[in-house]
Amino acid sequence: MKFIKNNKLFVSLAFILCIIILMIFTIPQLQGYLYFGDRINVIVHVYINEKEINLDDTSVFMMHKGNTEELSFDQNTIQTKGGEYGEYTFKVHIDKNQTGFDKDIELYLRYINTNKWYISSSTCKIYLTSKNDTISGNSSINVQYNDKTSNLYEQRFEVIEDEVSITWGN
Repeated sequence: MKFIKNNKLFVSLAFILCIIILMIFTIPQLQGYLYFGDRINVIVHVYINEKEINLDDTSVFMMHKGNTEELSFDQNTIQTKGGEYGEYTFKVHIDKNQTGFDKDIELYLRYINTNKWYISSSTCKIYLTSKNDTISGNSSINVQYNDKTSNLYEQRFEVIEDEVSITWGN
């Protein structure tokens, strides 16, 4: 009788444990709260007159809620823990030697995080062209979230005072 009682207890605990594990892997909110890796991943491809430039030696500063952190590109990818509401601004300095333009470009990538349990991966494609002493361009940003949703953000812009600002997010 004691064996049957212990067996029932073991089966009940195993069943509860299986349900908890299943919930962690299927409910995005739980997955996001229990995730300890980098929650915000931004893959950046910058094209100058249709030719992609290498960003691996480019400086990046991430600003969020008054704090600034220096990050680096790893195969055109910026990563940060995230996990808080608000705007994450990634300031990317592109040297004029890389662009071929007569000035450096400050690229401000502004990701707005509206759910602290989000784990996101954004692929940013930024196209810059020079015509008649003006620099203009467009961007296409595809964001994938851990709740299996995605968004596409596209915008056109002109470089004003050596700066480009691109904003996206949910």
